[in-house]
Amino acid sequence: MKIEFYVLASAVPAERERVACQLAMKAWRAGLPVFLRASDAAQCKTLDELLWRFRPETFIPHSLFSENPQAP
Repeated sequence: MKIEFYVLASAVPAERERVACQLAMKAWRAGLPVFLRASDAAQCKTLDELLWRFRPETFIPHSLFSENPQAP
């Protein structure tokens, strides 16, 4: 198992959320499982929307845990 930590220079939530999406895409393309944990329902919604549109040429398949609690 490998765990990586990232220290970002910015504390701006939008920039951090974008980095989370970039890392999720990188891991998904590598065939790794991805779990993003949001701080609250509003951030969860923001991440959900961003995963749909943050790069027009790509798609990151995902679902919200609350929408699909049986998913691995």
